[in-house]
Amino acid sequence: MNPTNRLDNLLKERKEEVQNEIIKNPKYEIILNFSSFQELSVDNYLKNYLIDKSKELINLQVNDAIKIGKILEEVSQELGKKGSPEGIYGNFLKYNGINSKTALRLRKRYTLFSEAPEHAKIIVSLLTVREIEELDKKRELLDKFYPGITLEEAKTFFKGEIKEIENKKEKDEENGKEITDIGIYSFLQTSLQDDLISLPEKKQKQVAKLLEKLEKLVYEG
Repeated sequence: MNPTNRLDNLLKERKEEVQNEIIKNPKYEIILNFSSFQELSVDNYLKNYLIDKSKELINLQVNDAIKIGKILEEVSQELGKKGSPEGIYGNFLKYNGINSKTALRLRKRYTLFSEAPEHAKIIVSLLTVREIEELDKKRELLDKFYPGITLEEAKTFFKGEIKEIENKKEKDEENGKEITDIGIYSFLQTSLQDDLISLPEKKQKQVAKLLEKLEKLVYEG
């Protein structure tokens, strides 16, 4: 192939990739702090060059994570609708070299990204795995990411909210209060949540205890 034609094709492919990016034209300089580059002992050209390349890397990473999560969620939903035999999804993950825990985390990030207000999507895409896990348990926090919030501000706010939740949980445990709200386990499909909630109260308590153990095995194991 003529080198010029090859270059044209590559440019065309990249243009299509940019058009298909989930996070389009991100204003990372608004929500991220690149001041550490300004402290380097290099000229302004190199400082700006490193900042621009950092933005490219960040954009590539967050878009890829969201896209993979989208695909995994679509496969999971489709297999669920078709009533596929147990283990098919696991085989799909194994074939593609994806760990089941990683797959679940990517699906959660995508789901939260989809549910987030437009101005908060970029914040969700940049949260750590741990923060995504916590946000998944308390999805109403998405609405508290106000327009113009920086990632640092979001993390500070987020930590405060999570600490408050953890303190409440510890207090409930100290008072011997049982956790019976099955709805807090968002990793369950909605239809399954509905079935479990319809159980007698005694069985709901048993289910809640088992789910709490399952959650610890999945996320802390």
